[in-house]
Amino acid sequence: MPVSPTIPTSFVPKQPLDAPRRKMDAGDNILLIVSLIILAASLIMAGGVFGYQKYLESAIEVKAAALEDARSTIDQSEVEELIRLKDRFVLGKSLLQNHIASSRFFALLETITLENVKYDELELLVSDDRSTSVTLTGYARNFNTLAAQSNEIAAERNFKRAIFSDISLNTNGTVEFTLTAYVNADLMRMAVPEVVEAEVVPEEPVIEEPVGTTTEPTATSTAPAATTTQSL
Repeated sequence: MPVSPTIPTSFVPKQPLDAPRRKMDAGDNILLIVSLIILAASLIMAGGVFGYQKYLESAIEVKAAALEDARSTIDQSEVEELIRLKDRFVLGKSLLQNHIASSRFFALLETITLENVKYDELELLVSDDRSTSVTLTGYARNFNTLAAQSNEIAAERNFKRAIFSDISLNTNGTVEFTLTAYVNADLMRMAVPEVVEAEVVPEEPVIEEPVGTTTEPTATSTAPAATTTQSL
């Protein structure tokens, strides 16, 4: 039975073959351009890093070859001799720095000892840690001279915690005393490094009361200009 032309033979909807295309707006174009720029910059940076790495590898190879050539020209016996010489210098420096030399101490003591003061006995003790103490027994012409000598000791920063004790007046008018103090350890070394020290306020020596006398000095004179030491 023939089908009437008015009756559809298929239920699939018929659409036009050419669908309308979506137009790109300005925002899409900008995003695409930015993406391309980022991609190009990344490629350029990657190429630069790769090239720099190759340059460093080449430079290292050149330096290594130059170092090897320099090593081949060095006499090994001379190197060993220089090493032994350096060891000798290091050992000599250590021995000099640790060597006990009292010449600087005696030179300082001569400088700060007044003309009318003399020492009869001296005991110098140097410990393993380089701490140094000194005990001096001597005579001063009078109490004023002893006070002036105390001022000289107080002004010298290489003497610390100085104490004048066992002070007694002799029949001839001289004053006998004992001085104990700690000495800067650098004075007992052969070689002393250059060290800038901060300004230190000197400590006043302690003078104990004289033994067997009741008379106290009433005046204190300043130290004489000359500082030569009287022969002991």
